[in-house]
Amino acid sequence: MEKEKILEMSRQENKDRDLYELEVNRKAGTYAAISIITFCTFLYILNILAGNGTKLELFAPTAINMAIFHTYRYKKSNIIRKYDLFAVVCSIIAAVITVVGSVISVFIK
Repeated sequence: MEKEKILEMSRQENKDRDLYELEVNRKAGTYAAISIITFCTFLYILNILAGNGTKLELFAPTAINMAIFHTYRYKKSNIIRKYDLFAVVCSIIAAVITVVGSVISVFIK
């Protein structure tokens, strides 16, 4: 088969999406999430060491992000893995806990 014919078949199969660009975007999202979680954890520990107590509001944006990410992937993916539903449930629970805890901490000081 000619190179051009193979490329054309690949484009049709992948609906004219650039697979390399999709992979770059996926990895960028993963690295961004890891960076956010690392930074929030660092601030969380710093607050505890400084005597400011625990601050759930540091993790609320991350938990919300992960809940949306896992839920969207679960609903849109053609391949459902065993842990996907578990990840959805856990991330939604984490998001609810951090958001409720953050809101409560605003009113109770």
